[in-house]
Amino acid sequence: MRIAALWLLWITLLPADAAPYHPAAGRCTGSDRGSSDWPPSNRAPAACQTSQRQVYRRLQLNGVPEQGALRANNGSFSVQVDLHPPLQPSHRLRLLLDGEPHGAPGRGPQLHLSNLDRGLHRLAVQVLEGEQVLQQSAEISFFLLRAHR
Repeated sequence: MRIAALWLLWITLLPADAAPYHPAAGRCTGSDRGSSDWPPSNRAPAACQTSQRQVYRRLQLNGVPEQGALRANNGSFSVQVDLHPPLQPSHRLRLLLDGEPHGAPGRGPQLHLSNLDRGLHRLAVQVLEGEQVLQQSAEISFFLLRAHR
């Protein structure tokens, strides 16, 4: 019995190779598989395969009250696009009204909406390169007040 206890104590004192790793979630986890004995690679990291698309740090609509009412008796009004850094030459801005494209894409920071029906609407702006959507702003909900004819 004494020999078995000493043998078990000796086994528990042997060094174990635990390899900590950090998964995508960022929580440190351990493994009993140990670390790799491969030498470090001398190769340069692969070049990034993404194109030179610029991500806009700020892309938002101004001139529309969020969750508020907007009066436009003829159903037409303009909105300002707040964009930083400035729009690239190959990029265009397009409005999305209730999830559907509204009007032709343009370059200006001021975009025009016309002939909207009264009621609740959702509005967002997209940055396009050709026909491809690069980025989209958050949707703004507003209620359009329009004179009844």
